[in-house]
Amino acid sequence: RDGWRVLDLMVAFGTSLGYILQNNTASQFAKGFRLLRVVRLLRIFPPVRIILETLLASIPQLGNVVLLLVLVYTIFAVVATQLFAVTMYGQRLGPTASFDSFGSSMLTILMIVQAGDEWQGTW
Repeated sequence: RDGWRVLDLMVAFGTSLGYILQNNTASQFAKGFRLLRVVRLLRIFPPVRIILETLLASIPQLGNVVLLLVLVYTIFAVVATQLFAVTMYGQRLGPTASFDSFGSSMLTILMIVQAGDEWQGTW
């Protein structure tokens, strides 16, 4: 139990030292150790341990989801390049958002997915 107090003291000291020296990197590094408090919660609350173990067990399966998304975005980029490659620049299409090539199509599709209706103002 005293080890946790020492950790809290070191975090407080490192954060204060970072502010005194005006070094944001040292301050952020010290604040990063606050995440170790989650380990203490694992010992106190068993339901938190179950949730964290489930989360860690599901991380490898997220790779499959990412791979599927990349496949879908790639298909849409190829189709968009085939359909809209010769479209003239206008209000929403231009040098930064176009379907001229596969790369620009992929970036434009990612902008549309990320920003929704206001995708033309993101770049």
